[in-house]
Amino acid sequence: AGGACSGDICFRLAAPAANLLRCRIANRYVPELDLPEKAAKTMSLKTVRWTVLVSVWTIVLTGLTSCASHRRGVAGPSDEWLTRKGFETRGDWSSTALHLTGQEMRSTVRISQLIRRIPEVRLQPNRSNPWGLTRVLDENRGSCPLPVYLNGVRMVHGEEARISLDARVGLPDLDALELHLGPDGPVYDPEGCGSLLLWDHSMQHVEDPEFSGSIRGQIKNESPDTVVGVRIEAGGLLQRPDSAGFFFFSGLLPGEYQLEFIIPERPVAHYRVRVYAYRESQVEMKVQRRRDRIAVS
Repeated sequence: AGGACSGDICFRLAAPAANLLRCRIANRYVPELDLPEKAAKTMSLKTVRWTVLVSVWTIVLTGLTSCASHRRGVAGPSDEWLTRKGFETRGDWSSTALHLTGQEMRSTVRISQLIRRIPEVRLQPNRSNPWGLTRVLDENRGSCPLPVYLNGVRMVHGEEARISLDARVGLPDLDALELHLGPDGPVYDPEGCGSLLLWDHSMQHVEDPEFSGSIRGQIKNESPDTVVGVRIEAGGLLQRPDSAGFFFFSGLLPGEYQLEFIIPERPVAHYRVRVYAYRESQVEMKVQRRRDRIAVS
């Protein structure tokens, strides 16, 4: 699907062609051709044979080239899909411990091999944490489990309690992987532990939720200087508060945003808000006139 194929599909595609070559001397495939009677009389057996061979090998080589291009990481639907998920922008986040594309992971077979690169993360399945992905904190705080997400949807064990993460996820098939530690990752974690995000374009589903969050806020004016607009500096999105001072931004990729509050003359304040996937960040501002300046709190 999407112009890419797995190695297994490539080998299944090549095998019939090899069998066809072994058969061509005996001409066993020729009687199976459903040619019109007139064409069969005018076309020589040799011409038929070479026409079939050229057609079959054209299909095989096209398939193998598609597979090789996918393995080399040539831009395609999966790259555009990852961009829409905001993957590229999170490479330099302070929370990012691993940020790898499929091409960068092609020499690695198992997820556990990648996890071993991070000293404070362990992969030890147990009853309370079946996937076994754990972040070691310190002697006083102990450790905390790291949730695992596939295409932004949290993975749960269910009846697969004995299946390891290595067995459940085929690393060579992933388009990307990112590991975040601490509270400032793209997905909210009440314990502030972090998260492991796996991205596989071939596993996307139409019912997957959008990997985005929102900002809802209210401005309480205690000044005649009414805030007429709230703008997100990156991208320039602008909302005008309603009569009660409420405003709302939706469809935002996870990350930190700076809000700019504007009165008729000029911007009067800036406020930073962190947005998590699937969550609504709340903002409440008070605008007051203090002598010759506007105070926002």
